[in-house]
Amino acid sequence: MILWKNDPTYLLNADNLHKSLADIITFGNQIITAKSGETKTIVIAANTKFAINNNGTIKVFDIGSSDVELTESDLDTGVFAVGKDYYVYLCDAGVDLEVYLISLNSTYPAGYDADSSRKIGGFHYGYKRNSITVADVSEAIVPNSVWDLKHRPKCDPEGMVYLGGGVWVDIYLPSVNEAITFNGGNGYPLLTGTAKSIYNATPLTGTEGLSGYNFVELARRSGKRLLSYSDWLMAAHGHPAGDQFAGNTATRGTTGEDADIGSISLANVVDCARKLWQWLDEYTIEQTSTSYAWQTPMAGMNVGQLYLPNATGLRQFHAGGIWCSGAVAGSRTVNLDAFPWYVGTYFGSRFACDSL
Repeated sequence: MILWKNDPTYLLNADNLHKSLADIITFGNQIITAKSGETKTIVIAANTKFAINNNGTIKVFDIGSSDVELTESDLDTGVFAVGKDYYVYLCDAGVDLEVYLISLNSTYPAGYDADSSRKIGGFHYGYKRNSITVADVSEAIVPNSVWDLKHRPKCDPEGMVYLGGGVWVDIYLPSVNEAITFNGGNGYPLLTGTAKSIYNATPLTGTEGLSGYNFVELARRSGKRLLSYSDWLMAAHGHPAGDQFAGNTATRGTTGEDADIGSISLANVVDCARKLWQWLDEYTIEQTSTSYAWQTPMAGMNVGQLYLPNATGLRQFHAGGIWCSGAVAGSRTVNLDAFPWYVGTYFGSRFACDSL
C-alpha cells in the first residue's frame, strides 16, 4: 500500500525533507529478521513505512498489517551461495505498487536503478551453529547477520554478526580488501589499505608484515576496532576446542574453510580457535623488575619510547590458538607472551564495531 507525503504519521518529518527521506517509521527496533526455524527466509515487520524519492516524486510505502516474507525466490537472479552478502531492496514498480527484492548487487537490483529502489537491509548467507553439538551446523541465512536501516553497525555491515549489547563482530578473520602497504617516510610505519570479513580468503597475519600495533591501525582504517577479551569471549562462546573437530591443521589456510564441520561458535563467528592467534585490544605488563627505564624497541620509527621494567615488558592479549595448538586452543584461550610490536606469521586479528 502506498501513502503520499501528506500521510499524518509521516508529517512528523515534513519540516525536513532530506531527513524524512532517510527515515523509516516502525514500532519495533529491528525491522528485518531471519524467520525462526527456516534457513532461507527473512521477515520484514508489519506496520513499517519506507520513503522513496523516485526522480523527485516522494512516496511512502506501507508494509501493512501483515509481515512480508522474502525467500530465495525473491532474488533478482540466481540462488543463495555460501559466503555471500545479500541486500534487501524496496522497489517502486509504478503507481500503488511496490516490490521487495533480494540481490547480490550492493547498489540496486536488476531491473531497477538508484532512483526507483532503496536498500533497506541485508544479510550474510553462510553457516549457522544450531546447538552445542560440534557438527550441528547448517547452511543458512546467518540469523544474527541480518541488518536493516535501524539495526546495523556504524561501519559497513557486510560479513558481520550482532553479539548483543551494541557490539557487532566480523564473522571471518580479516583479509585484504584494499592493498596493504607500509609507508616508511621519516621512519614512521604508516599503514595504508583496508581489510574486510570475507569468506574463503587468506587471512592477514604477520606474513604481510602486520604487528599488533598495525592491526589496531588496520581496524581503524576499516571503520572498526579490535575486540576486547570480553567481546571475544562473547563471540567465541561455544566454539569447539582445537581437538574437537577435524579441520585444517597445517597452515593458516583460508577463512571459513572448516565452518561446515564445526569451526563456528554459538554466535555464528567462524575460526575462533585453531586457526590463528587473534590480537585483542587489551594490554598488560610483565613485571620482572621494580626498576623502570625508558625502553626503545621501536627505535628509528619516530613513535616514542616505552617506560617499562624491561624491553619487552608491554604485552598485548591474543586469543584463540593456532592450527597446531590442539586442546590448548579454545573459546576462552588467551596468551600474554607477545609484545604489540611483534610480527608473527601465526598472528592475525578480528574486528568489531558498535551499533549505529
